[in-house]
Amino acid sequence: MISSLEKEIKVEIQENFEIDSKKIFSKLKSMLGDLGLNSSVESDKIKFKKVYKSTTDAKENKNEAMKVLRRGEINLSHYPNNKIMIAYKVNLDALKTMSVLMGILIGFFMRLMVESNFLISIFAGLITLAAVYSFGFLNAESKMNNLINKATKIKS
Repeated sequence: MISSLEKEIKVEIQENFEIDSKKIFSKLKSMLGDLGLNSSVESDKIKFKKVYKSTTDAKENKNEAMKVLRRGEINLSHYPNNKIMIAYKVNLDALKTMSVLMGILIGFFMRLMVESNFLISIFAGLITLAAVYSFGFLNAESKMNNLINKATKIKS
């Protein structure tokens, strides 16, 4: 399993690198905050991390536990031909843990409750692990791509 999601995107510079990168950083910081992520700008990168809230609402706690975007960084750099290179890296350790636990849970359920063959239980657990990880990976990639696409529309 991949432990981090990494991708690079090139976008056209509209004014100049300094002005556009400040606008992109500002929009990204705001959008990350809307997702409940604490972010800090360090020279040419934004680091973000999930802010955990203490709550007694079981539904809210369950929703917080299922979020894949928990920690990562977004780097901006000047690229030749009047472009900005946006590279992001998202840590997927929480997703790996969640998918392994779901696979084990489904494997035990198949073995104990449905009383299936041992190999079928292992197969069901592995299929669940792969499905949960794939869904989470694609979800994280989609969210990050949407953030980047919205932030690079900088016609303020």
